[in-house]
Amino acid sequence: EGTIAGGMDDGSVCLWDAASVLGAEGDSPAAVIASKALYSGPVKGLQFNHVQPFLLASGSSNAQLSLLDLNDPSKTYAPGQGKSQRLEDISDLAWNAKTQHILAAASNNGWTVIWDLRGKREILQFAN
Repeated sequence: EGTIAGGMDDGSVCLWDAASVLGAEGDSPAAVIASKALYSGPVKGLQFNHVQPFLLASGSSNAQLSLLDLNDPSKTYAPGQGKSQRLEDISDLAWNAKTQHILAAASNNGWTVIWDLRGKREILQFAN
């Protein structure tokens, strides 16, 4: 049992049933659980929350972030304003392993932004 998530070039996030993906043969399509258009550009990062596995963070090529609750995929949430002034194309996302409401987003311009999702704001920005 499980869910596989994929970010698409058209800006949508797709969720598949893992068992159907593993069992799909030849031309048999895997079962799509949900597909949601979130961005105008390609999805560049996806990360499931380790503590709350029903929560999926996604980031796009236009520096936008969204949170998708798999309990109700029709709803999405943005952390704060959903876009940082420091980030350009998001290249990676990572949830804090111990604090479930902390999310990091890295950009191709060298900036990383840490978000406090409870406070709905950026709490740290740094460049490498």
